[in-house]
Amino acid sequence: MGAPFPNLAMPNDVSSDPPSSVPALSPGDTPPDLAWARLARIAHNIGQLVKRTAQANSVNELRQAALQADALIVTVHAQGAGIELTMELVCELGDLLLARLWQVLAPQELVRNSCLIVMGSEGRGEQTLKTDQDNGLLLRDGYAFDGLPELASSFTAALLDFGYPLCPGGIMLNNPHWRQYASEFRETIRSWCYDPQADGVMQLAILLDARAIAGDPGLLADAKRHLWAILPDSDAFFARFASPVGQFDHSGGSWWHWLSMRHDEQQQFVDLKKSGSFQIVHGVRSLALKHHVGAASTRERLLALVEHHGMPAALARDLGDALQLLIALRLDHQLRQRRLGRAADNLVDFRDLGTLEHAQLDSSMAIVKDFRRYLQLHCPFEML
Repeated sequence: MGAPFPNLAMPNDVSSDPPSSVPALSPGDTPPDLAWARLARIAHNIGQLVKRTAQANSVNELRQAALQADALIVTVHAQGAGIELTMELVCELGDLLLARLWQVLAPQELVRNSCLIVMGSEGRGEQTLKTDQDNGLLLRDGYAFDGLPELASSFTAALLDFGYPLCPGGIMLNNPHWRQYASEFRETIRSWCYDPQADGVMQLAILLDARAIAGDPGLLADAKRHLWAILPDSDAFFARFASPVGQFDHSGGSWWHWLSMRHDEQQQFVDLKKSGSFQIVHGVRSLALKHHVGAASTRERLLALVEHHGMPAALARDLGDALQLLIALRLDHQLRQRRLGRAADNLVDFRDLGTLEHAQLDSSMAIVKDFRRYLQLHCPFEML
């Protein structure tokens, strides 16, 4: 059976043929046999790639593993893996890749006295294709390492070579702002909490999504405990934190006008991130902050909000389903762009969507619209 994307080569030593324990496919195979063989082959390839990444001893070896991971993820998705499984695979492979890169570049003493963190969609475990780098480093107080700026620049440059674009906001190891001692970072967190500017709000949001992937995870845990200890307890603060949701409002008449005009000759676009997934992600993050929910992923935050803080279970299920649908639509759209040789973005032309995709988008955006009303009751950002 040929690969669904023949231009994407499988790993050199990760065979596209089934392992020896998997019987070869034949025309007489029943559907269950065919499905089992496909799953076995995919599991074998994933296992081989994990082994290669974990055992890599050079930046070049890791670069090859990163490129192979891209091809494998696209193939897995094309074989029918659900978006949740795809995100989990991207998260696991990405964590392993970045952690191993840091271990290859940094001396063990530095690794032990620091904590490498990932943030954004990587931190939440909601990434599909590679997106902007979002990482940082916390250092143990009293530990000194000469040459850290140069090492951090090498880390950022290597990830760029692996296919991770530079972060426009500079949320990367090569930025001293995201490479601080623990005590310095505590003061930075305080400034974010009490800074009336929007920049502080988004920096704080980025921190909430952070996960430790290498080094001492206690350094990140201490930073988050400090956040909960000094967090302002006022409606104005939580309204300000939630306010970025209001910057991308397509839930009113303009959105429904776009939907009604989608079959016209005139192009009609929607940004699946700004108008959809961001609304859910940041809205749920805002409620999680208000209720001191420490989970990093949107799914875990929703579960905690239902269990301990009274969010209606039906709303949480709808939000989780809508987020997955929006991420899946975005991934399909970006893969379609890739096949056409275009740069991947989040702007979808309604005319490129099929009937089922239209229905999914309609339903998801109706859920977003309802959620904005719910969020406004708990974090009244429209009053600012």
